[in-house]
Amino acid sequence: MKNRLKTCLLFLAALAAPSRAEGADDPLPARGVLPVARTSSRMPLLPDPPWYEDRKDLLWFKASDGSRKPVMNPADWQTRASHIRASMEQVMGRLPPATDLPLDTKVDATDELEHYSRRHVTFVAEKGDRIPGWLLVPHGAGGKERLPGIVCLPGSSAPGKNTPAGLTSAAGMAYAHELACRGHVCLALDYPILHAAEYKTDPYALGYESATMKGIVNHRRGVDLLRSLPEVDPEAIGVIGHSLGGHNALFLAVFDPRVKAVVSSCGFNVFAKHNKGDVRAWSSRYYMPRIRSAHGDDPAKIPFDFTEVLAAIAPRPVFANAPLHDAPDFEVSGVKDCFNAALPVYQKVFGAGDGLVVRHPDAGHSFPAAERQAAYAFLERHLKPRGAPAELEKGLVAKWPAVAKPRDIPAAESPALGHGDFSLSMWARAGESGDHPAGDLISQYDPKARRGFHLTLKSNAGLASSQPNFRHLQFGIDDGRTSRWMDRGRPGKALLAFSMAVHEGDLYAGTCEPGKGESGRVYRHAGGQAWIDCGAPDKANSVTSMAVFAGKLHVGTGKYRLAGSSLPESENTNPGGRIFRYEGGTRWVDCGTLPGAEAVGGMLEFRGRLHASSLYKPAGFFRHEGGDRWTSLPVPSGIDAKTGLKVPKRVVPLAVHEGRIHAGSYDGGHVYRFDETGWTDLGRLGENTQTYSFARHLGQLHVGTWPSGRVYRLEGSGKWEDAGRLGEELEVMGMSVHNGRLIAGTLPMGETHQYEGGTTWKKLARLDFTPDVKYRRVWAMAEHDGQLFASTLPSGKVFSFSAGRQAARGHELAPGWHHVAAVKKATRLELHVDGELAAQTPAFDSAGWILDSAAPLRLGAGANGPFDGELADVRIYKRALGANDIAALSLTKPGK
Repeated sequence: MKNRLKTCLLFLAALAAPSRAEGADDPLPARGVLPVARTSSRMPLLPDPPWYEDRKDLLWFKASDGSRKPVMNPADWQTRASHIRASMEQVMGRLPPATDLPLDTKVDATDELEHYSRRHVTFVAEKGDRIPGWLLVPHGAGGKERLPGIVCLPGSSAPGKNTPAGLTSAAGMAYAHELACRGHVCLALDYPILHAAEYKTDPYALGYESATMKGIVNHRRGVDLLRSLPEVDPEAIGVIGHSLGGHNALFLAVFDPRVKAVVSSCGFNVFAKHNKGDVRAWSSRYYMPRIRSAHGDDPAKIPFDFTEVLAAIAPRPVFANAPLHDAPDFEVSGVKDCFNAALPVYQKVFGAGDGLVVRHPDAGHSFPAAERQAAYAFLERHLKPRGAPAELEKGLVAKWPAVAKPRDIPAAESPALGHGDFSLSMWARAGESGDHPAGDLISQYDPKARRGFHLTLKSNAGLASSQPNFRHLQFGIDDGRTSRWMDRGRPGKALLAFSMAVHEGDLYAGTCEPGKGESGRVYRHAGGQAWIDCGAPDKANSVTSMAVFAGKLHVGTGKYRLAGSSLPESENTNPGGRIFRYEGGTRWVDCGTLPGAEAVGGMLEFRGRLHASSLYKPAGFFRHEGGDRWTSLPVPSGIDAKTGLKVPKRVVPLAVHEGRIHAGSYDGGHVYRFDETGWTDLGRLGENTQTYSFARHLGQLHVGTWPSGRVYRLEGSGKWEDAGRLGEELEVMGMSVHNGRLIAGTLPMGETHQYEGGTTWKKLARLDFTPDVKYRRVWAMAEHDGQLFASTLPSGKVFSFSAGRQAARGHELAPGWHHVAAVKKATRLELHVDGELAAQTPAFDSAGWILDSAAPLRLGAGANGPFDGELADVRIYKRALGANDIAALSLTKPGK
């Protein structure tokens, strides 16, 4: 019931039309036993089920003689559950017998994405009806280990199955895509009538009493399809859905015992609290018309309620996302009524109280990232085999009770990892102040041989105007292997992806689109070369900056002056200088304008506050005070080379290093450090006039420059060391440490280079081949999904590259202690957080990867710098830990 206005209009139209069901004018049923409405159903309704006055006290049932009997055991409960199903069929129509028709599955198209194949399929639902769907099959599936299969049911919005499959701008609803990335086979299906772009079957023309029952029939056939696949464990079938899909997930589980675990988001409450008791939405032709025709749209006369629906699934596990502000449809107290009624059935009848889980995020009608991740972990806990009992000493080769500061262990005293399986396990608490970027928790990496591993909490800023990664966990291995640069397509009509950032597991790009009538937009990467339009925050030609702050993606806009790239100026003269917060879909909330700014320069989070700068003169540096309020902070000053006068200096790229904000400048090639009340000039870098980008490599700050095309490194003495020129290039734009390697992009040829030590750089590739232009740039960078992404000008394309292999969790790690485990298996890398799988690589053969290294084993340090925080119970195993092992290790926090 998402997309409220549209759905409401549909409901009102339905109410104005006469119902198909006969008996619409029948008198409302008296309390007691419900009369059977006369219908034209394809199947006659069941004999009258008993009427239950109290649907909150479920631990009793009516015997055949009408007497009240207590539910004492599972057999007793099955009697009550059968009454619940029969009552649901009184409203929905009879459930047809399972068909024996072949599925006749046809694959119409296949897209090979990073983690899975996305197949457009159709299959037989029943005679004369084929269902379309998206089947997502992880790469490497079909081996010895069969995977869980998940039926993914969409909300009511028109795109239907495309939304969970990740093909729309609703990134927060792409649960089929996200589950497939975690190693599940997923099937996303349309719902009758509401999703008619491709699936046009009218259930009433087939004789159904409700679209709801036709949905159940189709979804059961989806279970048939998943169970038929050689990649799927037929005993590990789950279902997940949001809104419309949230209640359809429950309905499927009630009528199909093959479903072993359920996730329902924003999908139900008691009828009496749905829209304050107005159930006309439920009685439209999109759902169950008999609620009106046979039961008068009266919640008290409907013969079942969601208290019973939830309990009828017992003892199978159910996870519900029920936000605090989901009124009027799914008002939260009605959800609590359902759980309070069903929980005694789970606890007292089945001893399975932990199988019923509800979370109440401070949100509206949405499926927030934290709840989605918890839901996925819930499905995995109940659908994936847990393996052998935990054996926490087996294969343990090294252990450190606590690590308060970085520590190096000589290679001769470190475990030799070779080419076999290994695991890392530890408790980690990162600094909460934001004074220091996080770094490596544990690593052993030889930068010359490019061999070893990293377990990292990564924050990147100053690339070149954005903070693309913030507190993201990464686990990578390398054996001197690299991929080629892959073309990831052009977002919209981009001349350039000016900014990039990873938020809630997705990569976003902000574009420069300078044509007449165009504006800068934000796009979400949908795999391969596909990008989904998330809208234009304002009318300026560019989205110049991005950062994640307070759990939300924030962007800055600007009028980019194309003459700076020796291109014709934009026909769009609208100024920017505004900050926006992303609220999903194409919705943007204005967070205010930077005073006097035409375009936003850099942006980052520091000490729990969002900071931003101006791209053009006048120089400006600002701090967000909430709402649309911004405070102007001091800017550095210096001598103007032309006038000899002391003037304000711009600070554009922003990064955090050693507890302070550092800034590059387009006015004289200096780097400045902000000391709360003012700026300290850290000097000019050579004869350069602009400092463009930052990267922290081996704990040291590196800076890219114009026009020398050199990188400089800030030494501990406070002096700048020349780290070399990148080929014959003139400017160093984006820089990032990726799986131990420092990578940089350049101008004028649009190349990427890799740092080899000393003053040596190795050219990796040229990315932009646009003819007849003076400058080609490799501009913004971001790490996403185990790869380094880079944007180019003027082609507007984005490319990706990987060094070694890396499992990456693109979600901010919350403050506090967390258990982190990294596992290298023969076929993949896994990353676990707090006992649950958080990320994994696509399947690959790791047998030939030799990870022995002459480098020291480093605790709390590595190529990404020192870890800002504490480590406890650090362990190395020479085996792949199983789910039970990791769960056992994650039980006891340090100090408990």
